[in-house]
Amino acid sequence: MNPYFWNGLQHALAGLGCAWAFFALTRASGAPATETTLASPSDAGRRASRLGFWLSLAMGSSALFFLPAHIDRPGTWADWLWQLTHYPVPDWDILWLGMPWHRWFLTHSAVIPFVTMGLTFEHRLWRAVGYGLAVGMASHLAWDAITQSDRTPIVFLPDLALRGDSARAWLLVNAAIAFGVAALTAREHRADL
Repeated sequence: MNPYFWNGLQHALAGLGCAWAFFALTRASGAPATETTLASPSDAGRRASRLGFWLSLAMGSSALFFLPAHIDRPGTWADWLWQLTHYPVPDWDILWLGMPWHRWFLTHSAVIPFVTMGLTFEHRLWRAVGYGLAVGMASHLAWDAITQSDRTPIVFLPDLALRGDSARAWLLVNAAIAFGVAALTAREHRADL
């Protein structure tokens, strides 16, 4: 079993909890459903949207944590590409910049979900991918905030970092923003999922 397995499992369970909350909030509505929200997209399109949501939720929260960490010698291109499936999106900072940059402020913020949702907004399938990534990353950031030690940093530059309660606040505020924007947007497009 790889060293990330238990941490990845915890992140996956947090992601499922956030997905449950996301669906509970986006399915509930104080306003009556209109003709456009009742319009049923094709079954194949709806299945593709749901698959896109769940895959991007997994990649944002925990990735495919149960896979082996390496498939080739570390440092090869094949192994690096493989690790993109093993590391969740917020932890890609490790792959891009190295371990001293882990919990880089850009990958551990709402920026990636915002950009993804902005780029995918025009198409229902890709919009579902944006929702899934936002909810997955929100769960990842929230779980990091809950489980991190006081010494764990949010890195801006190698010698400039937030620690302790400031780092926790950064993670929780960004998790709430990513989750909130996804939920509010999805309520406007209830037929997406």
